[in-house]
Formats: sequence, structure tokens, C-alpha cells
Amino acid sequence: MGLGMKPTTKNEGMIRTYRFWARPLGVIPSELWQVALNSQRFWNELVALREDVAFNSETLPGHAEVIRARFWNLLASSEADCKRWRIATKRASNLPWATRDAVFDRFVDCCRRAAKRRCGWPRLHNRLERIAIVHRFAGGGRAVNKLYITTKRLGWRFGLKSVSDWAYEGKTRRHTNRRLSSGVFGLSKEAKLDFQTVLHRQLPFGSVVKTVAWLGRLHPIEGWQWAIAITLEVDSPLVETERLPACGIDFGWRARPGYVRAGVLCESNGNIIEFRVPFDAPTSKTRRHHIASSYYDLLKIDREIDNRVNEARARISSLTDLPDDLRKIIVELTRVRGSGLMRLYSALEARNLAFNAEEILRQWLSENNRLRSIRAALQGRLIRRRRWFYRNIAAFVTRNYRTIALEDEFAAKEMIEDRMTKDRDLPFKRSIRHYQWAAVAELRTHIIEAAVKNGARIIKTDTRGSTTTCFICGRYTEHLPNLRLTCPSGHTWDQDVNAASNILRRIDGLEKIGEFSTANQASVIPDSLTRIMVPIILT
Repeated sequence: MGLGMKPTTKNEGMIRTYRFWARPLGVIPSELWQVALNSQRFWNELVALREDVAFNSETLPGHAEVIRARFWNLLASSEADCKRWRIATKRASNLPWATRDAVFDRFVDCCRRAAKRRCGWPRLHNRLERIAIVHRFAGGGRAVNKLYITTKRLGWRFGLKSVSDWAYEGKTRRHTNRRLSSGVFGLSKEAKLDFQTVLHRQLPFGSVVKTVAWLGRLHPIEGWQWAIAITLEVDSPLVETERLPACGIDFGWRARPGYVRAGVLCESNGNIIEFRVPFDAPTSKTRRHHIASSYYDLLKIDREIDNRVNEARARISSLTDLPDDLRKIIVELTRVRGSGLMRLYSALEARNLAFNAEEILRQWLSENNRLRSIRAALQGRLIRRRRWFYRNIAAFVTRNYRTIALEDEFAAKEMIEDRMTKDRDLPFKRSIRHYQWAAVAELRTHIIEAAVKNGARIIKTDTRGSTTTCFICGRYTEHLPNLRLTCPSGHTWDQDVNAASNILRRIDGLEKIGEFSTANQASVIPDSLTRIMVPIILT
């Protein structure tokens, strides 16, 4: 189970979550796995309830509205019987009160988003792949300084070894090494989990701790990865934004030589910046140890996996000592991919047939698993690198612009499915891989969350016609796959630049914002971001 904790703004302050990777020390207590299994069981019971509601609504269409209304009342109504049902259901889960509330609230949130068609309905979890164990501090929270271990006696819920303020005064290796800390996460008054972590960000002094959570995620290659999440209430940042310009951002994915364009930003000052996700994204560690860190390496592994499949199919097809029923399957083997070979291997092994074919498939499966392990590890590194890019882009944008105009809903998935079913556009099908590589919706989410932290204002606009309407004269231009288009008045422009300019102009009161900002002064891009944020010169 995941824990959804996004920055939100309240009257008394701003809620912010600090997440740190953690490494357990010693054996993980059995109580942790028991709580995790109970959380999964509780989630599956709620999902089964929702599926029963959907089934009854379909089989009894005359009572569908009443059935669905009763379901929503059970989840959120203030009626006495609904409250009693929620209390009884949570108590039956045999979970700590904060954890069971987190699971239930997560389920309700998923159902509400699914009802608005923003995501799919909650599904059953048959494998334990996510863990979230929550402690919530009553009485409005606990001061940050009370989290630190200062005496031998400490609260059983959570404790951290303090880090000196000097560790955050610089970025040298000596400073970062001093941020190493340790702590304890209590599962009960009798069981606790000791862990080691790096407090890479300083917890704000004077803030109030609302919840702490122990999070786990099962990685297919690296096993369980752990983290602690500390949710704080901090004072709203006092950001001087009156003299900052506004901007409009057009999100999308467009393959360019050596990178994917993830978006274009247009300032109210007239400056334009392109967001790039490079195909080759090395770090100091991958350079030092000569580790693969390129999107092209990912494609190379995919080709190698396909070649292994083709070789296995060819070797099996050349065999002569096959049973007649199996030979009929071999005739259609040219259309079989990796999953088909796995099913064929399972069938041969269960029936003790065609030992030569079984040996060929056993060798193929071993090599296939090795290649897929390498691919999963590489893909994980590339995803982490992309998220580093996006978090830095979001921090830069929200600190340097007062108002940020975005698309209201970035429904890339629906657009892909529509184009795939209607147009049968082969170049568009090839671009889906670039869409997966760029994960543009993730960049949009990071910008929205960083805006809460840095005090920027987000305006979600309607982007219909932003690409096909000339931002200079306002005339309509037919949408074509070309990057540069020419409107009927003769204006030539980049499609993405045109869309970002139109999104910017849909900000109410843009003229007043422009009066405060300095004209034609470009935001200074740090050296660490010059590869992923590149100014565009209009010609």
C-alpha cells in the first residue's frame, strides 16, 4: 500500500512531507510483516466491497442509483449508522489506528478520483509490494526537537539521532557525511525497528510533526527498499513575488536529436526556455564505474532480448523428434513472443515431452531472466535520473516566476489511445516509447507540488486551440505533424512555442504582472541545469 502525502495549504500553516531513504539495522521484526499483511487484507476487503457494488448495479439497473448512493454514504456520510459501520470495519482490520485510517482514506481518495475518471478504480493486491505503517501524533502534533533522541528514555513511536547544524552549512563531502543519522521506529511497545538514514534536508526548527511513516517498496531486482516520511506543519514561506514575471508552460513529448522535449516555457518578458530529457543521462558514479546510463543502452538490451527469442524459436522449429500435437503448435511459433515461449516451456515440463525442446527453452529462459534483470536495473537508474531533472526544473520554475499557467488536465493516455484507434498513425506509434521515456505528467506534478513550497501561484487553463491559433495574429492554422508551421498571415513559429505563448496570454491580469517585472531580463539558469533547460531564440 502506498501513502499519498502531497503538500497542501491550511490556515494554520503549510503541510510538507520530508522523505529519507532508510536501511534497517538487524533483523526486521515479524510485527512489521504482520501489519503489512493486515493492511493488504483490509485494502482487498474494501476493493471487494466496491466490486460487489459495481456487480449489483449492473445486475439490478433499476436500483443502481440507490446501491451506489449507499456505497458513497458508507464511505463518507455523517449518518450515525454509516459512522458505526466505518468504526466497526476499521477495528476488524486489526491494525494500529493511524495505519488503518491511512488505508481507508487512501481507498476513499482513489474511489473519488476514479468517479471523476482521473484514474482507474482500486484493484486487488495479490502480492505484497508496498508497505506504509503510520504513526499520527495526537494533540495537534509534536515539536520537531522532541523527535530527537537526547536521553536513554524515549517515546516508543519514533526517534532520531540529531544532526549538527554545521552539516547543512556547506555541500562538501565532509558536510554530507555528517548528515548520517540513525533512529528507531516503534511497531508496538514491545517491538521496534532500528534503522540508519541520511538526513539530507534539515527539518525546519519550530515546525510541528503531524505523522511519521515507515514506507517500503519491493523492487524487482534490488529487493525491499525502505524510507521514512515525516509530515510537518511549517509556516508559509515569505516569498517576494511581486517583481517576478509570469510564465506559461506547454507540456508534451517530441523527439529531437539527442533528447526528448518535455515542454516549453514562455515568460511574460518574452524569453522562452525548452525543457529537455537527454537520451544519455550519466552521473558522476556511472562515469566513474563505466555503468550504462543511456536510453540507447535500454534499446540495445531490448533488441538483444528479441534476438534471443528469435534464436530459441528457430532452434525449436528445426527439431525433428516432436510429437504431432506439438508440431501443430510449432507451425504457429513465428507469432509467439517471450510470454508464449514461457507457456510452452511450462506445458512441456508438466507433460514430460520433447526433452530437446525443453532444454532449449530452459537455456533461453535463463538468459532471458539475466537480460531482463540488467534492463530493470538500468531502467531504475534512468527513472531516478529523470526525476532528479524534473525536481530541479520544478524548483527553478516555482522560485523564479510569480504566476505559472499550466494545462488544466494533461490527458496524454487518452490522446494516445484515441490516435491509436482512429488514425493508425505509424510515426505516432513509434513516439509512444518517447512518451514513456519523458513521463511528462510527472514533470507537471512536480511543478504543482513545488509551487506550494515556494509560494508560486498555479493557474490551470483551458488549452483548446493553443497549438492551432497563431499567438501573433490569432488566426487558425491546420494542425500538422511538422514542428514549424506557418499561419495564413505568414507568421512562422514553433508549435510548442506557439502553444506556450497562448497559454501565457490566458492569465487574467497579465499586464499588471508585467508592470512589476523587469522587461527582457531572462532568468539566470544555474550551470547544473543548462543541459536540461535551454533558451530558445526566435527567428
